[in-house]
Parts: sequence; structure tokens; C-alpha cells
Amino acid sequence: MKELLRHIREKSADGLDTFLIVGAGTGTQLSDWRQLGFRQLLLAEAHPRLAEELGRRLRYDEGEHLFAVAITGEEQPTATLQALNNLAYSSLNQAADLFNYYPNLRRDEALQVPARSLEAFLAEHGLDNQQPQALLITAPGQALQLLQATPAAALHTFSWVIIECSSEPLYQNDASDSEIIAWMESIGFELVTDNPDAIFPQSQLLFERNATRLAQHRLHSEVAQLRSQSSSAAQNSQQQLQELEQQLQQRDAALLELTGLANEQKQQLDDLASDNARLFSACEAMQAQQGELQQALQEQAAQANAQQVQVDAMGTERDQLASACEALRQQHAALTAAYDQQASQIGDLRAELATLTSRNSELALINETLENQRAELAGACQMQTQLADERQARADALSATANELASERDALTKDNARLTETCEAQNRSAGEYKAHLNKVSEQRDQLQKALAEHKDTFEANQGYVHTLEREAVEYQHRQRLLEEELVKSEAQLELIKDLLLREPGL
Repeated sequence: MKELLRHIREKSADGLDTFLIVGAGTGTQLSDWRQLGFRQLLLAEAHPRLAEELGRRLRYDEGEHLFAVAITGEEQPTATLQALNNLAYSSLNQAADLFNYYPNLRRDEALQVPARSLEAFLAEHGLDNQQPQALLITAPGQALQLLQATPAAALHTFSWVIIECSSEPLYQNDASDSEIIAWMESIGFELVTDNPDAIFPQSQLLFERNATRLAQHRLHSEVAQLRSQSSSAAQNSQQQLQELEQQLQQRDAALLELTGLANEQKQQLDDLASDNARLFSACEAMQAQQGELQQALQEQAAQANAQQVQVDAMGTERDQLASACEALRQQHAALTAAYDQQASQIGDLRAELATLTSRNSELALINETLENQRAELAGACQMQTQLADERQARADALSATANELASERDALTKDNARLTETCEAQNRSAGEYKAHLNKVSEQRDQLQKALAEHKDTFEANQGYVHTLEREAVEYQHRQRLLEEELVKSEAQLELIKDLLLREPGL
């Protein structure tokens, strides 16, 4: 949708006068609509809850207006809205093949909502076709119904028309996008582009009012009107000719009757000589009346000739109109060939889009695999960290034990020195202390032996401490390697994401 709006914004540098949206929803695209720069924004939404949420987002002081009504083809006071659990797919028409594409959709309650026809809505706001106007129809399953029920002259007030529809009918009385394109072209609108990001079977089409097509449409209408007028005039002329023929027949019958009377009167003149003067006067009067009748007959014949001249002129005009229609048929055939070529190009683009979509899925799978490897590395790193903490605790405990042994060794050394001094003093004092001295010497030997044993134990503990320190150094080295591998994996992920973002069409 953003691509279609961007195209309108580039072609309408001075902005729009009016932007009408049928089926505005909650207004999630308000920020994009506002970028078109309009004098007034008219939004129609049928569902009461969506209309209420939309109303809280509008800027009424900036020309944005909400109409909580259902826009219909025919004028009616209310309409039945068939609501679904996803309100974006609700419609005034019953869903048909919609559930084949969206099996998670469910029917909800049917709502009676106020309604206005699109024709009446446009007439009420009196849009000026000299100003740039835009129309957006997002009413599921209703697009072609709204267009066909609205006079073409009313639709021609819009410079741009965006229609959200589907590749094939999903609702009752729905139409495919190809049918909508054909109808729009028949009333003078040209398909500019469609949204390549629309997900099948949805379609979003952008039409622009085409002055050439409008002229052709008006010419077709004028030709049809002239044909109707010509046919009506021919019928009227034929009817007048029939009336004149009937009048001529009546006059001929009257003339025959008068002729018979004259013959009878002439016979009476021959038979009745005495009444000659009177009969002669009557005959002259009859002859005068016969002259008047002949003059009237001539006048009506002249009128019939004039009518025949008019009929011939209309026949000539009809031939000219037939020639113009043939030229229009040839132009229509050329436009149809151009449309078929564009349809073929659109099919190629859609096939390329399908290929890119498949490639995007493969890259997404690779990205997921790398994410799993990263999670496994993070778990291994966490386990190594925990193991290092345990080894550090053991090293601290052994260091405390070594300190205790060192303190004990110092105490024994001091005791040994004190006993040695005592022994020497006893040796100098007297020999009677010899036995006691020997005993003390034995104790000293025992203490020295214990000291040696403690020394060996201390040296063994010291070696174990050094071993733990080496293991700690090796662990720290392995941890640094793991961190480096983790950094490399993150860099590879960022590189893959960057490549994905740079892929065209993704």
C-alpha cells in the first residue's frame, strides 16, 4: 500500500483536495494517508467498535471526518454486516471461498448498521472534479458492486482510485481483480500499478483517470445517443409517412365519391334540361371544392418529399457514425493487445516474486540454524563459567588449608627451638637429666618426623594448587576462544541479515 500512496504523492505535488476511504478500519495507516497532503479526509467505517477506535485517532481540526456508516451500492437505510473473528475480513456479503484460504476465520454475530449509497454520499459532499481527488475502497467482497451501482460521472470526479480486492471471488457476489480492471477501463480509468507486496490471494490496484479513455467513453455515449435519436426520428418519420398515406387514401376515396356524384349530376343534366342552370352551378361549386382538395393533396405530397429529404440526411449521418464506431473498434483492439502484453509482463513478475519468496524461506531456515548454534554455544559457555567458579572455590579452600599448615609448621619450629635450648641447658647442668634428655630427644625426633611429614604434605598441596592454577589459566584461555567464536558467529549473523535486507523485493 505504501508504494501505491507514494506514486500518488509523486504525481500530485500540490496534494489532494479530498481523500475518501471506504472501510477505514481502525486507521492503522493514518500516518501514511496523511503524507498525501489533503484538504479534507473522509473516512467511512461500518463496524461500531472499529469506528469508535478510529474516532479517537482523528485530528478533526485538520479536516479529518468520520462517518460510522456502511457504504452500499443501492440506497437503503440499514445494512447487515457479517462480522468475523478477524474484523478486517467482515463484509456486507456472505463469505464463500474465504475460509479455504483462511481456515482460522470464524463467523461472528451479524450486525444491523446505518447505510448510505456511494452515489448519495458523493452527491452530499459535492466533490469538484476540477480538483485532485482520491478514492480508496477497502470493503471486502463489495468493490465491483459499489462501482457498478455508482454513475460513471460521479466516479470521474476522482483522479485516483485504489481498490483492495482478491485474485478470485472470496465472497458471494464478489468479483476477481481481472473483472474489476476490465470494468474500470471500460469507464475511463487506467491501471497504473498493483502492490507487489500484497499476499496472495489479496490484490491492491491503483487506477488513474485517463482523459483519452474518458473522451472515448463520452464519444461512445454520444454515438449511442445519436443512434437512439436517429432511430427515434426514423420511426417518427415513418409514422408521419403512414399518416400521410392514410390521409391521401381518404382524399382519394373522397375524390372518387365526388366523381361519382358529378357523373350522376351530369346524367341528371342530360335527363332534366329544365334544371340545367341549377345543376351547372352545383357542378361549378363541386369543381371548386375538387380543386381545393387537389391543392391540399399537392401540399401534403410536398411535405412528404421534405420528410424524405430529412430521412436521407439522417441516413447519411448514420453512415458517418458507423464509420466513427469502426475507428473506435480498431483503437479498442489495439488497446486490448497492449493490455494483454502488460498482463503477460505482470505474470512474469509474479513468477519472479515466487522465486524470491522461496529463496527468502531458505535464507530464513539458515538463519534459524545459526540461531540454534548460537544458543548451544551460549549454553556451553555458561557451563564452562560454572565449572570455573567451582574450581576457583576448590582452589580457595586448598589455599586456606595450606595457610593453616604453614601456621602449624611455624608453631612446631618455634617449639623445636625452645626444646633444643632446654636440652642443651639440661646437658650442661647435670648427667642425672640424661634419661630425661634422651626422652626429650626422642620427642624431638618425633616432632621432626611429624614436621617432615607436614612439609611433604604441604609440598604436595602446593603442587596441587599449582596444578589448579594451570587448569584455571587453561580454562580462561578456552573461555577466551569461545568468546571469540561467539563474536564471529554474531558477525556472521549480522552479515546474513544485511544480505537478506539487501535482496531486492524482500
